[in-house]
Order: sequence, then C-alpha cells, then structure tokens
Amino acid sequence: MDLVTNTIIKRKNASEGGLIGGWFSFEKNGQLYGISCNHVIANINACRVGDILANEKNDDIGVLSHWLQLKPAQNGFTNKAEFALFLPKPNLTPLWRSKPNGFVNGTVDARVDFRCDDYASRGTITNMSHPVSITWNNIDYHFRCIEVKSETNGSFSKPGHSGGSVYCDEKLLGIILGINETGDKTYVVPFADGILNLVALAI
Repeated sequence: MDLVTNTIIKRKNASEGGLIGGWFSFEKNGQLYGISCNHVIANINACRVGDILANEKNDDIGVLSHWLQLKPAQNGFTNKAEFALFLPKPNLTPLWRSKPNGFVNGTVDARVDFRCDDYASRGTITNMSHPVSITWNNIDYHFRCIEVKSETNGSFSKPGHSGGSVYCDEKLLGIILGINETGDKTYVVPFADGILNLVALAI
C-alpha cells in the first residue's frame, strides 16, 4: 500500500486526525520520516515514542518518532513551530502527491496551492508572521504563522487538513496548522523560517 502526502493520518483509534505533510530524511542512515502536526499525531505532547498511527480506516501505518515539545503561552512565550515526525511501516511505500523542488520562504501576495484527495485550492499569502493563539485542553499556545487567504469565496483549507503541505512555485512553503473562526484564513507553519531551524530535513 502507498502512503501518499496530504492523505489522512491520526493516532490509533482517534476519532479525528489530519494529513501527512511530506517525506524527509535527516539522519545519515537515509531513513524516511513523515511529518504532520504535533496536535494531530503527538497529542499535544501527551505521547510516547512508538505510539501507533493509523489511516482513516484505522489501519496501522506507522509509529511516532519525534515531536517538537509545545510550550504554553506563559509570559508571552511563542512556539517557533508545530510539528511531529513518524516512521512509516516497513511494508508501506511513502510517496509524494507532487514532489517539491525544495523549500521556499514565500512573500506577501505570492500564490500558494493546496491539494488533497477531495479538495484543491489556491490562495494568496497575506501575512508572513501572523500571531496565532490556539487553546487546547484549556491551555493557550502562541505561534507565528504564514497567513493565507483563498483566491475564491471559499476556504483555502478546512478542519481536518492540519499537517497538510502547502506549495508555492512547486516548492514547500509549510504545513497547515489550522484556520480562523470564520474559515477565510489558513495559518501555515513555515519550513524555511520555522521547522528547518529546528531540524535539518532533506527532501
């Protein structure tokens, strides 16, 4: 079975999940790791290495391996990124839906794209460092994200798309963190000025 980017991933037996955002190596052994959001596969830090991850049918597809420990917004602390990594099951084949040509910083007004099994959209970057506050389990967490607005009247992304990869000029911009309350803005965790500052991922 193939594991394609921007398809569903969740914690085993969880009712909700997100998306696989890409395949990367960062160790000398060349092992490929998948990426998604911490809140999707690492349960907002309430997790352990080896936790089982599943697809939408709840079939096992891999195990949790690494995550960025999220810190609450005490004394104004802002998290530098939001992500977790996992190891795919050895009998599964990691595939890119569309393999990127590298990473990109992006700029305000640049066009960006997102595509998954049942959704495709195009948007425009409106802010490169938008402050985002999210409450999980009655605890506030702060982030700075790339803000994207859809080029149509719809939403650039929807609930359940967290972790999905966003492209700009066929390069990776970041992974989706979430959307605002009205659904007209999507917040993206950047690779080039975020995740890559914390772990040296290679496509």
